[in-house]
Amino acid sequence: MFGAIAVESEAVGGGVDSIEDAVTHMASIEKKNYFPIPENVKAYNQLFTEYKKLHDYFGRGINQVIERLKKIENKICFLLIIVKFVIELGK
Repeated sequence: MFGAIAVESEAVGGGVDSIEDAVTHMASIEKKNYFPIPENVKAYNQLFTEYKKLHDYFGRGINQVIERLKKIENKICFLLIIVKFVIELGK
């Protein structure tokens, strides 16, 4: 949210003084109802079924792929920092 305040500040030219001001400025309390297009309901349901499977597979611990990817990412970030440091030492 703090990043949004900074972006909003630059975009509008005036900025806001607090999180509360940012929320008031950016948020909308207009209530809208969205209804599915009747002929697409079957496809929506099929997509949602697949989405739930993916969510559970990757996000609920059934498969540890996300944790493994995060560990790999952390190793790569660490190696990049070391490479940059070594390059700077060689200058």
